[in-house]
Amino acid sequence: MKKPIAMVVDDNPFNILALELQIKEKGLSPLSFYDPEECLAHFEEKKEELDQIICAFIDLEMPSMPGDKLAEKLRTLQIEKGLIFPLICCSGHNPEDIKKRAKENTFDCFLQKPIVPQEMQNIITMAIENKSRSEFI
Repeated sequence: MKKPIAMVVDDNPFNILALELQIKEKGLSPLSFYDPEECLAHFEEKKEELDQIICAFIDLEMPSMPGDKLAEKLRTLQIEKGLIFPLICCSGHNPEDIKKRAKENTFDCFLQKPIVPQEMQNIITMAIENKSRSEFI
């Protein structure tokens, strides 16, 4: 059986590296994309990989597509496949404004950058335990 996957979409390679280290520490496989369009193209070709994903960490502000737009598209793919995994908004901007925007736009929870490892570990643990979407919000 393949390891569960935690997905990361961020245009900053340092953020991806930091998130991947935390993901590996929890015994998961990271699947990372620097570009939201690349992420969507990947899953158009390999929809079966969606079954292995337990959560997705998505940067809110990326040049080619905002993270909330990507979250909407990923949620549509989830619904088509009958899946639900948490979509986590990651941002370094004003937490109150971003939290509101994140919850209004398909995200299940918010993770402030710079990321506190214990907060990320808690989110991954909840995803592994298959907590309901309402428990993340």
